Amino acid sequence: MQDLMETETLLNTVIGQPYSEPLRAQLEARTGRPVRPVGAGFYNPHDLGPHRIRLNLREDRMIESYSFGE
Repeated sequence: MQDLMETETLLNTVIGQPYSEPLRAQLEARTGRPVRPVGAGFYNPHDLGPHRIRLNLREDRMIESYSFGE
């Protein structure tokens, strides 16, 4: 698993990009953490473990922020 600083640096590069499954899979592979989209019709996972990355999406499926299982 990447350290938190490297993970946040990577996640900051996807803010403002459209969400896609290939992007999600790439983030999981690079960070070693589960990644889940939230919002824009996606189910909000109940697993709120701090290792999980939540990509917060606008209605147009653009990534507006991220959080860690909060």
